[in-house]
Amino acid sequence: MEAQKRVTIGSLVADAGYDGEEPSHRFAREEHGIRSIIPNRVGRPTTKLPTGRYRRIMATRFPKALYGQRWQIETINNIIKRRLDSFLRARSYWAQMQELMLRLFTYNVMVFWRG
Repeated sequence: MEAQKRVTIGSLVADAGYDGEEPSHRFAREEHGIRSIIPNRVGRPTTKLPTGRYRRIMATRFPKALYGQRWQIETINNIIKRRLDSFLRARSYWAQMQELMLRLFTYNVMVFWRG
């Protein structure tokens, strides 16, 4: 992951849409050594514990305090979408990355200027 080359990532918090044993938890924990915090809400409601190792951990020892901090990034995402548009005009991957970086830079300038 490109982000790990720049900063140390200790925990990854995601919503229930990413609650898959194989693609999400194992990728973060086993391949990159990052603690994944993803609630167990995908699938049929049942009283049985999940069979996957990391999904079982989330079902029994879910860190609510850490997961509760997710609202902060959701708020920033919402502000950026409302103020600077919610879709990208660029077509290629690299042009989209440039457009995202310019939007984040613009947002930071807006916050700094107002501050």
